[in-house]
Amino acid sequence: MQTKNLFRPDIEGLRAIAILAVVLYHADVPGFGSGYIGVDAFFVISGFLITGILVREADRTQRIDLLRFWGRRAARLLPNAILTLVATMVCVMTLAPVLTRETGARDIAATLLYFVNFHFAERAMDYFDQGVQASPVLHFWSLSVEEQFYLFWPVCIVPGLRIFKRLNRTVTLLFLGTVALVSFGAMIYWSEAEPSRAFFDTESRVWQLAIGAMLAVRLSDRPSAWQFAPVLGWAGLAGLLLSIGLLDRLPLNPRIASVVPTFAAAAALYGGSVSRGYAANAVLGNGIMQWIGRRSYSLYLWHWPLLVFVAPLIGRGLTIGLVLLIASLAFAWVEQPLRIAAPVRLSSRMSVGLAVATCCGAAAVAVVLPRFDPAYASARGDILKRLIEAKNDGPRLIGPKCKSVDDADNGVCAFGNPGGTKKVALYGDSHAEQLFDGINAAAAAEGWEFRVFVRNGCTPTDFENNDTACTQFHRVVYDRIASFEPDLILVASSNGGTVHLHEAVTGKAIEGKQSQAIWKEGFRRVLERLRAMSARVVVVRDTPLNSKAMGTECLETRAPASCVTPRSEAYPNGTPDIDVAATVPGVGSLDLIDRFCDSKSCPATKDGLPVYRVDNLHITATISLGLAPDFVTLLRGQR
Repeated sequence: MQTKNLFRPDIEGLRAIAILAVVLYHADVPGFGSGYIGVDAFFVISGFLITGILVREADRTQRIDLLRFWGRRAARLLPNAILTLVATMVCVMTLAPVLTRETGARDIAATLLYFVNFHFAERAMDYFDQGVQASPVLHFWSLSVEEQFYLFWPVCIVPGLRIFKRLNRTVTLLFLGTVALVSFGAMIYWSEAEPSRAFFDTESRVWQLAIGAMLAVRLSDRPSAWQFAPVLGWAGLAGLLLSIGLLDRLPLNPRIASVVPTFAAAAALYGGSVSRGYAANAVLGNGIMQWIGRRSYSLYLWHWPLLVFVAPLIGRGLTIGLVLLIASLAFAWVEQPLRIAAPVRLSSRMSVGLAVATCCGAAAVAVVLPRFDPAYASARGDILKRLIEAKNDGPRLIGPKCKSVDDADNGVCAFGNPGGTKKVALYGDSHAEQLFDGINAAAAAEGWEFRVFVRNGCTPTDFENNDTACTQFHRVVYDRIASFEPDLILVASSNGGTVHLHEAVTGKAIEGKQSQAIWKEGFRRVLERLRAMSARVVVVRDTPLNSKAMGTECLETRAPASCVTPRSEAYPNGTPDIDVAATVPGVGSLDLIDRFCDSKSCPATKDGLPVYRVDNLHITATISLGLAPDFVTLLRGQR
């Protein structure tokens, strides 16, 4: 059943709900703890609308004009996106910390080329890249997923049209169903193996677009007159609203839980398709919802950069949420004029060509621009160069057979003096890994073979938590260490993670003293198990924390003398590692705090070089090398 008026006021209302959920969630407004599900709803709506456009064209002309389709999408979406990105680039180059400007520019370039979702997935997998959440274009990841869908989905329809001379709905539904199942399977897999890919990657998200597409194909032929359709529509709307406020409180993996808002959005769309009055007039069709829904795209574009640059000044919560809404709406008025302006109303070929040229050209400018940053020519140029070097001055876990920390986990990398009669093993998390260079130099000098058994983020404690990767690592690492038969086992761990454990089943955070008590007991069991291997076990005290926020940011703007941390504040969570070591017979400890601090304070530089890499708690490889004499003394004491 076709209708002349294809406008769906209920869809504009659904867009309004989705964008309000996202904006208020990002602003940390109470009651919107699961507002991220707005993106799930947007994907379903996009799949539904775009497929509807393609189906109607296929029915009308038995073909898909790809250039016309892509040209209209470019004219509709690109002008406001370019304006947002240009404004964001200006803010990055003038307001962002100097050391983050090049990264921000690369993010913008990836955004312009519409693969930024994969770019952010890669960044999120880098344990030492803690700036992903602060990227002013982070929200563009979902737009990249949609743009990729716009690019490839019409191409998938064309072969079917040529074979069947029309849109074969059965074949199309089977194809979409297969895509949805494969994509859903990929999401399930990545949810366990690599959560960042489950969130960002297209293959983990296209099932939501496919759900909307399947609904569009099904309803484009003979829309159902099912008498309970209005009830289903109301149930879908209720499901969306409840998901926004409650989903984060359930003991479910967030990606698995996305099934609820996805099918709720589909149900709402179905109800509106077969019963226009079920909610459009009562809830979704009112003037305010329609006004917001029409501006949802601009609201989405502008709210995140504003949050990134404004929130540090006024904080988060209801106030910033209202500021974001008002400011974003003020920017949103440009969307309609830009979309209908004469320069973008070109032929399909010209629209596509202009879009490609503009995006590629702007991306090239974004990549090159930081090279001309005047900050590097200022009086602070030397310290900035040293900070850049420090950022890349990580543990040198490289060799003919060892390309990454994971290789070292698997025991294939021998360091120090391979084949030496004495053996030393290093076990722990990234705070163990950061000691690599100093231990390696000492082992090589003393003729010891050195093996590394570390995994970033996996504090060495015998506690079942919701991190399956760390749990699996700890289950196998003991056998690997035992088979190495070390004479000495060095254990190091971050003290920060001791107060932020999570329950295994629910994933609920365990905070403060309860968390640290559980960690201590688990750490004690680890030390006892290692001690049973007949090796000497020594716990290396965690390195001190720089309390000046991110250490490099302090050094960017202040003199080194202003970036010192009082010694009394260097261990805000105490010293649970060496406290536990003192209670386990036969376990020793190595305290290196005097290498970082004097009697009163712990500076952020040593001999003119930054102590920390990109944060306030991981030391550089150069500083680690300076600890080699201490490890030499330790090894000599084990002869």
